[in-house]
Amino acid sequence: MNPFLVRDKLPDFFNVKPKHVIPAINKVINENLKVVSKIESMSESPNWMNFVAPLEDMQ
Repeated sequence: MNPFLVRDKLPDFFNVKPKHVIPAINKVINENLKVVSKIESMSESPNWMNFVAPLEDMQ
């Protein structure tokens, strides 16, 4: 298990290895790109719930 991908608490730093860094970064970037793409493709006017809230939820 990749300690960086556990998001409900701090990572288990004692078990972090260099091999965990790149996959964790790639996963977070891909998840965030999906959110941004969804926001870019929406047809309704931006408001707090459909624009700002999803951006705040990104990690």
